[in-house]
Amino acid sequence: MTEVRVADLEADLEADLVVEDRGAVRLVRLERPATKNALTLDLVEALHEALAAAEDERSVRALVLSGVPGAFCSGADLRWLLREVENGGQVLPALERFQALTLRLVELSKPVVASVTGPAVGFGADLALAVPFGQASFSMDVGFVICAALLAYMSWTTYREQP
Repeated sequence: MTEVRVADLEADLEADLVVEDRGAVRLVRLERPATKNALTLDLVEALHEALAAAEDERSVRALVLSGVPGAFCSGADLRWLLREVENGGQVLPALERFQALTLRLVELSKPVVASVTGPAVGFGADLALAVPFGQASFSMDVGFVICAALLAYMSWTTYREQP
């Protein structure tokens, strides 16, 4: 079992990603239960790295993307986003990395299954809908939060080219 932990600057915004190999299947699990697996830039970058490593690893034949039971992903962590804005951070480049993650899932050469339990909202819904295969529970909720500033980003991330 391989485990990767990514910690944000503040303990209450700890961003965890657990990567585990089970035979030829790589499990990639968001593990931030206190925030329903909300995404920070650190977590998005860790997901990029995990997907790139899986792509390069010949023994990995498929991936399963999930969250801790009861929550797939509640989208962008609004506390992190607010802190970035308050500190004069560059939010648009960060959101572009969120978008690039969705595109990476679409273009990955290996099959990806999204195991969705609980909410998948905003960018979390993008991740759930970007993969060609999904496993949903009866408790699954998918939704998009619409606001003028993010409308173009959300519209772009849900685009999929048909073969």
